[in-house]
Amino acid sequence: MSEAELHVLRARLLGGIRNKAARGELRRNLPVGFVWGEQDGEVCLHPDESVRAAIQTVFTRFAELGSVRRV
Repeated sequence: MSEAELHVLRARLLGGIRNKAARGELRRNLPVGFVWGEQDGEVCLHPDESVRAAIQTVFTRFAELGSVRRV
């Protein structure tokens, strides 16, 4: 493919992403511990208790130690 064709394809892909974002339909990956809910745009905590407990442990240790390196 020529450089011009690649430029046009990329511009169309980015345009589609921008249109989805403008409509509120763009979904990106969520941080660990969160999942998409049933309703549009709803974000919920992960339903697995072990995932939530592991994340809580990390934040608790950070509060105790005060440094990411020490955690």
